[in-house]
Amino acid sequence: MLALTQWGDRWAVDSPVLVRRHSCGRPVQVDLVCHHCGQPVTHDTIQAELA
Repeated sequence: MLALTQWGDRWAVDSPVLVRRHSCGRPVQVDLVCHHCGQPVTHDTIQAELA
């Protein structure tokens, strides 16, 4: 849900209605990382295969 909200705040509205803050006080930003190696997940680093 946070990723979808972040997308909508960027592309669907002029300015966000609600700012979500982490306990450190900074706005929350969702980043995708691989749980195995910790590297960022981008279009260039993934491949799809049928199971």
